[in-house]
Amino acid sequence: MGHKSSPLWLRLWAQSKTDLRTLIFGFVVFSYVLKSIFKKLKAKNLPRIPFVKAHPIFGDFGWMLRNIPRVPKTENRPDIMAHFQAGVAATREQGLFSLSILHWLMPFSSQMVVVHDLKLIRTLLSKSSWSLYRKGKSYRIATDLIGTRGLLASPDNDLWHWQRRLLSPSFRRHLFDTVLAPSVRRSVASMCERWEEEARSSGQRPKVEFDSEASRLTLSVLGDFAFGAADFGGDALSPSGSTEDSQPLDEAFACVLRRMTSFGRNPLLFLTRWLPTLRNRRYWRALRSIDRAALASIDRRLARAESEGKVDQARLGDDLLGHVL
Repeated sequence: MGHKSSPLWLRLWAQSKTDLRTLIFGFVVFSYVLKSIFKKLKAKNLPRIPFVKAHPIFGDFGWMLRNIPRVPKTENRPDIMAHFQAGVAATREQGLFSLSILHWLMPFSSQMVVVHDLKLIRTLLSKSSWSLYRKGKSYRIATDLIGTRGLLASPDNDLWHWQRRLLSPSFRRHLFDTVLAPSVRRSVASMCERWEEEARSSGQRPKVEFDSEASRLTLSVLGDFAFGAADFGGDALSPSGSTEDSQPLDEAFACVLRRMTSFGRNPLLFLTRWLPTLRNRRYWRALRSIDRAALASIDRRLARAESEGKVDQARLGDDLLGHVL
């Protein structure tokens, strides 16, 4: 039994649909490549670090990673900050310099612009520049910690403007003098007393893991400034404040920051953070510990300030959390 072929008009119509899809796809790719080429040509007019050579594939930044000296006593880590400082000195008159990343390897190529002139920085951060610049892609790596709608992560839209107006009064000089400066003095004194106690008990100068101590000090100061020592410090930093599914906050922040550093070095790891590996489970446990500590601080503050069904604003506190509430 013979097979009946499709009518000629039907075959031509199917062929035209395929040709149209191919044409549209080719136009989209061509437009993207053309736009990327124009961006590259515009970036060529920006100042560059004179002693940095562009790698044909990895770009300026890739050349730096492959050729600059390593930081002593680290796991072969390039001394990027020292090179950036030299770049600042070499482009002091221009006030900025640009670095290409992955050069022509589209769609992964990008351009980094480092602005180091104070007047240019003030212009970039002024109200006249709102909504002109997008948040950097690096913020996506921190979305698990800072969210996508907060002041740090959200674009310069109406929500961002509202949050900016809400938080601006909280960063007055009075708050720095009455909350932040005493918190720094108190936290540094506590750290030194702990070291001196270890020295007295052991009879010799103690060995200090300065990386963990610096993280603990930073968390103590910022936690005190944002949430108050009574609400966010104290037991929250010590193992006695942890529960079965939580951990001390200094350990939690250290775990999250280490993992995010890994995401920054290898963005593909960010896509695998939902896999139930040991490192990912530790990462999500640390994030839950931070979330619980922050929410508990808010609940305690509201409960302390509430009186007869109303919130006494004077009892909300003079730190950042009190001003926001």
